[in-house]
Amino acid sequence: MKSTWNIVEKSNGELLVTVDGAAWKQAQDKAFKNYLIAAEKHHTPSQYMVGLCYEFGYGTSINETQAVIWYGEATKVDHLESELRLGLCYKEGKGIEQSYPLAATWLLKAAQKGNLEAKREAALCYEELNQPVAAATLFLAAAEDGDLLSIERIAEYY
Repeated sequence: MKSTWNIVEKSNGELLVTVDGAAWKQAQDKAFKNYLIAAEKHHTPSQYMVGLCYEFGYGTSINETQAVIWYGEATKVDHLESELRLGLCYKEGKGIEQSYPLAATWLLKAAQKGNLEAKREAALCYEELNQPVAAATLFLAAAEDGDLLSIERIAEYY
């Protein structure tokens, strides 16, 4: 099977390279192996990438428990994306028992670093925890950053 490679320029000027067919699977397998080697040597961005690979099955089989473990390793050095993913895992009960309090804790850490998705997701957790003031505060912060879902939720508070 012949693989087709595509290079697309995104609106921000970055180049996005995609490939279909068997080459894509081989690329994922190789990337996962390399990320795992670096992650085991405490390379934080690689720990995050290994978590993503396990969570979504990129280059390996899906193993949500392993994803949580690797995200947890990366959060030890305040890795923003890992805090977000770990919070979402707690919120959704992926690879770990669902816990809105722990989800809110991790999502708030990422939100405090400016992550828009974390602000909205933490607000949703606070709603589940019956803490409307905390939820509204985070929805407002996300809405001010342009998050349409948060704008909608803020409108519901009025």
